[in-house]
Amino acid sequence: RYENFQADGRLILLDMNYVSDSLPPVGINSLYFDFSPRFLALTSFDGSVGSSTIQAKGRMDNYIQWWLKDSTLIGSFDLAANKFDLNELMGPTAASDSTTATADTSALSVIEVPGNINFRMGMAVKEVIYDDLKLTNVRGGLHIHDKRVDLKDVFFNLFGGNITMAGGYDTKNIAKPAIDLTYDVNDLDIEQTVKYMETVQKMAPIAKTCKGKFSTDLAMTANLDPHMQPDLN
Repeated sequence: RYENFQADGRLILLDMNYVSDSLPPVGINSLYFDFSPRFLALTSFDGSVGSSTIQAKGRMDNYIQWWLKDSTLIGSFDLAANKFDLNELMGPTAASDSTTATADTSALSVIEVPGNINFRMGMAVKEVIYDDLKLTNVRGGLHIHDKRVDLKDVFFNLFGGNITMAGGYDTKNIAKPAIDLTYDVNDLDIEQTVKYMETVQKMAPIAKTCKGKFSTDLAMTANLDPHMQPDLN
């Protein structure tokens, strides 16, 4: 009868530095965490991971009932940052070691989205660094529900232009997971796109001789195979 049990409190961390072998140094300027049998709430977090500065807040409801009675876990989370360097989180060789990347891709298996989670996340990051790419003014939302992940109005600037995307990944039929994605691409520089996007080099080699900007709309639906690759048939 956990719902009748009174236990609540607050955890506060101030000016704490955390160092481990698996993560870049984590700095916690301030963290306020409230809890009770009914919810877990990250009231506020201000800190850093490596050179990435992060502010976050969020809340989980129904967590004990979800754990004991297999009900739905409900949550929401908001993240804001001036910079988010994914290369630091992935390790020094993850972004550049093509051999490892190929091996990891071949070993992928279907990722099943739980059906008993209803989770929303909003994000606003001024700069995201991944490999040699720099995405700026990144914003958008994520919704996990009913064995599906939905992207909501994801926007970022790249190659002198901007991209807006939406869509989802559905695992209701785990034997044939499905994706549906839409892209709205505006004024991307052709030379930068060819330089950094290997897919464009392979699918449109004539782009190597072009200069200027391009815009396009793209909609894609596909089933995925057991290795998370699109079934091109």
